[in-house]
Amino acid sequence: MRARAAAVVWMVAACGVNPAFDEAVSVAATVVEPTTEVAPPGTSTTSGAAPTSGTTEAGSATAGGSTGATMAVVSTSSSDEWTSSDPGTTGTMDTGGTSTDDATTAAPVPGECPEDDALIACYRFEEGPGDGPMLDDSGNGRDGTRGGAGSVPSVAGYGAAIELSSFSDVHVTDSAAFAPSAITVATFVYLQPGQMNRGLIDRAGSYRLYVANNSVQCRLQLSGIDMIEFGIPLAAERWYHVACTYSGGKLRMYVHAVGAEPTTLGADAAGELLSPMGSEFILGRVAGDDSTRLTGWMDQVMLFGRALEYQEVCALAGPLC
Repeated sequence: MRARAAAVVWMVAACGVNPAFDEAVSVAATVVEPTTEVAPPGTSTTSGAAPTSGTTEAGSATAGGSTGATMAVVSTSSSDEWTSSDPGTTGTMDTGGTSTDDATTAAPVPGECPEDDALIACYRFEEGPGDGPMLDDSGNGRDGTRGGAGSVPSVAGYGAAIELSSFSDVHVTDSAAFAPSAITVATFVYLQPGQMNRGLIDRAGSYRLYVANNSVQCRLQLSGIDMIEFGIPLAAERWYHVACTYSGGKLRMYVHAVGAEPTTLGADAAGELLSPMGSEFILGRVAGDDSTRLTGWMDQVMLFGRALEYQEVCALAGPLC
């Protein structure tokens, strides 16, 4: 069973979220009308524990369409037919191989940080409500601080999640480790209604996961090109797992939710992640813009120094995959 929809690409010179970060785009875009399989072989999109209270009914449509029917392709050269190494997706993209990273993520224990040598930081938000430290449970010591944050139940089996609002402020002391040459940024997220321009994970001038125009978007600032970004529609009031990866010129974005088809977007772009001096690493808003503070919940924020493969991202998503 296949679903078809028009592909969507966002490459914006000035989106209005944070003008200091927005620059002109110098890559060519190729938009195709792809097909997306319902699920990887041997898996079910409705298996696993249901989301916690407040989620929408399984199978409900997302704002802007089903999450299983959107795929974007961005390329700096002509494209060839391909079959993705990610199970269940087909489309049009430049061939060029996949990541050759040797490390693999062991099957994570729900609510725990995975054992992976490439894990840079892992925030599980088990500290409870109020102000205070935000612990990096990866063991790498990249702790942060949180203010004005609450605590709510997370995805079933994952303990607590952090509750963010227009009064919240969550910071981590920046480090060169936050801008590796290859990267995976991942999190559980639950949006309250009306979240138009909001930050999820932002390292100023380097990469960002954020919410805009009823979608979750991934943006990279790369050498060689100014900026690349694209996104996937989300609905409010349900849990999602979102991940963005980049390695060897290949960008991937994954979204999983109970009752929705898994979505994978792919893009090709040459360049290395920029690492400007004095960057901020921020959760729950865009760096330098208090108006982008998120109203919603987040959990299991993870940063890896390599691009995880589809099945590894699925393992992080747990019952949502």
